[in-house]
Amino acid sequence: MTECILGYITTPNIEEAKQIAKELLLDKLIACANIYPKVYSLFWWKGEIDKSEETILIVKSKRNLKQKIVEKVCSMHSYECPCIIFLPIEDGAKPFLDWIISEVN
Repeated sequence: MTECILGYITTPNIEEAKQIAKELLLDKLIACANIYPKVYSLFWWKGEIDKSEETILIVKSKRNLKQKIVEKVCSMHSYECPCIIFLPIEDGAKPFLDWIISEVN
């Protein structure tokens, strides 16, 4: 296992995803971000099934920055309860993983 992580964040639209990604990059909390616009989400919310078009933000970073990423995203996010989760990167191309580590604080 590497010290690298993949973060998965949902946002209500591409503009919010871009702004969050830009701020995370400026703060050197992530090495890069991918934005997937217009996904259709179904979910439980306040006891009912809800639906929404959302934008997915995928970020690459290091494990020790997870809490700072959560704090930054929550401070900017328009959702009451934003989806912010992390997955460990088990393995990958060493030059790419080294690049992630070199680009974040």
